[in-house]
Amino acid sequence: MITGEIKLQIDRIWDVFWTSGMTNPMNILEQMTYLFFMKMLDDEGIGYVLFDGIQPNPRDTTVHEAHEIAVSEGVDMLIAVGGGSSIDTAKGIGILMSYGGRINDYEGLDKVPGEICDIIAIPTTVG
Repeated sequence: MITGEIKLQIDRIWDVFWTSGMTNPMNILEQMTYLFFMKMLDDEGIGYVLFDGIQPNPRDTTVHEAHEIAVSEGVDMLIAVGGGSSIDTAKGIGILMSYGGRINDYEGLDKVPGEICDIIAIPTTVG
């Protein structure tokens, strides 16, 4: 059972999701440790696409693999749950969903031309 502050944060996630107009999020999760999050989506009746191929310090190939899945599944927003690796991967996917190309094209300052697709990031680390 989820109570207290965690429940409040989950309710905020639903508010963002339901008001965004998006219908097919991709969940970027680290090592399938967040099965509770998928259960919550299931309980809310929210369909999703799962990408759990996250590794520490994600490689460009990981971003491209996840992006290909997102495109083929018609993903319209990203939900990243975990530490920096899942959130960084989601940002990379978001860049490619918004502007295309190869992720390495965006290395350096001011390379991303503008805003990227919607991302809900749920950090689970401290520090």
